[in-house]
Amino acid sequence: MSTSLRPTQKCGQTYMFQMKDIDDRLTNHKNELLEKFQGEHSHPPTQEQ
Repeated sequence: MSTSLRPTQKCGQTYMFQMKDIDDRLTNHKNELLEKFQGEHSHPPTQEQ
């Protein structure tokens, strides 16, 4: 594993920490995509002209 990750104290603790980090990032990413998708498709097409 790369040392760029947060320093490991206990394997289990770090693993949970990373999983939460990844989960948070995925949630943020999903929300961003959802907003983008809704933004693109909820507006009337006349706005693009």
